[in-house]
Amino acid sequence: MSDLRKAAVPLVVLGGVLAGVCGFQPMYVVTQTVSRETWTFTTSLWGTRTYASTEVYVESLMSDAVPVLLTAVLMVVAAVLTLRDGKVARAARVGVIGAAGAFAGIVLAFVIVAIQQEERANGYDFGGQTTIELTYLPGIYLLSAAAIIAIVGAALAQRPRPVAQPEPDEEAVVVHQFMDDDTPPFGIAMPHEEEAR
Repeated sequence: MSDLRKAAVPLVVLGGVLAGVCGFQPMYVVTQTVSRETWTFTTSLWGTRTYASTEVYVESLMSDAVPVLLTAVLMVVAAVLTLRDGKVARAARVGVIGAAGAFAGIVLAFVIVAIQQEERANGYDFGGQTTIELTYLPGIYLLSAAAIIAIVGAALAQRPRPVAQPEPDEEAVVVHQFMDDDTPPFGIAMPHEEEAR
């Protein structure tokens, strides 16, 4: 079990690094064709870039990257602090599970929005003149994997560090007492109160 706990910090750090990498990757692309005009909407954590066949470029900013990266940094710092002893480690274990949970929640919300957008696009009937197609890119899979890895690592970090047991002294005196024996622990018979009278 201690081997699993040792994997906690590397897993959380890996999840944080993957989240940082995802900040530079596009997540999904929506391609909309109206008659002969094609619009492409490429969404990343930082926003959506819009391209048209007439070479129009528009960029809209979103705030998904900031909470994703902030929670990723917090969970990595908390995971590293779990390697310390005492109260710092106990507080860090709470911090790492909280930050990893927040990170996974933000990622889940982002993925749900993408799925809903795909369902809305597939639900409209444009009469054949307009087609909408959503394509998931590797960035969204990498971001989802980062959230899963971080949650697993944070769960493993909840195991407290095992306390080192002192080595038994081979020359120490060992006292055995049997349950059905009247002999006292040190082998010296003690007079009963009735005998003393």
